[in-house]
Amino acid sequence: MALIAEDFYKSCIRQYSSLPIEPTPTILQRRTPYQTRIEGLKKCNTEWKIGEDFQKSHDLLFQYIAALEAISSDNVVIFPDTTADKLVNAINDLPLGTSTSTNVAAERQQAIKAGVGVLQLLSRIVLNQFREDKLSTAIVNTNEDVQAYISILKTSVQRGYIEGYLQQEQDNIDLQYNAIVTDLLRKEFPDVDPNKPPARLAFDVSSPFYSIDEQWREKRAEVGKNIEIGRLYIQLLDEVAQGHNELYTLIKGKPPESLGGNQPTQNQQKQMKELAEKRLGRIQDIAKKLEAELAE
Repeated sequence: MALIAEDFYKSCIRQYSSLPIEPTPTILQRRTPYQTRIEGLKKCNTEWKIGEDFQKSHDLLFQYIAALEAISSDNVVIFPDTTADKLVNAINDLPLGTSTSTNVAAERQQAIKAGVGVLQLLSRIVLNQFREDKLSTAIVNTNEDVQAYISILKTSVQRGYIEGYLQQEQDNIDLQYNAIVTDLLRKEFPDVDPNKPPARLAFDVSSPFYSIDEQWREKRAEVGKNIEIGRLYIQLLDEVAQGHNELYTLIKGKPPESLGGNQPTQNQQKQMKELAEKRLGRIQDIAKKLEAELAE
């Protein structure tokens, strides 16, 4: 997903651009007004690589799905544009956030094992020229790795991107506008005693508060749009995982000896096609929602 991959850097830029400029600490610490923002923005230069590594990790999964489709239709399978070492480096760079209930290092190692497993099978599909009679073998052999790999991609989007980057972005927007509106309140209501507050206070219709408040809403809505895109991408991954597992379950219903490379029965071929078409319809629905979000 190119948009999410590119947004790791862009979100970092927006995070630091939204940091409030607070006069008191700036003066006391003898810092230039934009010094904190500028120092933070410099850190964003490394986010390009995180985005590129996320894209590589994403591409592997969908190259594998494309390979299965190519096998079933007797089309050419495209060789994966990566190596095991590059993939390991990419997975090691995936942002997984922090979690008190799970071991992030263990999750990453499991993802590396799964990713390398998918890559190895994808390479064998290309080099050995798997055709339709090997499709069942490919799906059965890689289902466990596919499920684990999709899980880490979902974690990267949920904990790393949404709960990490985008949540920090929202927090910084709130910090900035809280400081602005607090100062405005003090200027517009200087005589209000906090210990004896009036029954009701309201900004005058000419107050700059309304334009400031509209800016706050717009900035948070922009982040909210990216959160929705992230959630739709997770739904897309769920559909891929469930679809692959449905095919795996169907194939495992065959006698074990029939998994040695023999072509599936005509009835099972029909069932596999129906399952794939049903799941593809759901994936296309999510893809349309993603397109709509991107077009707004």
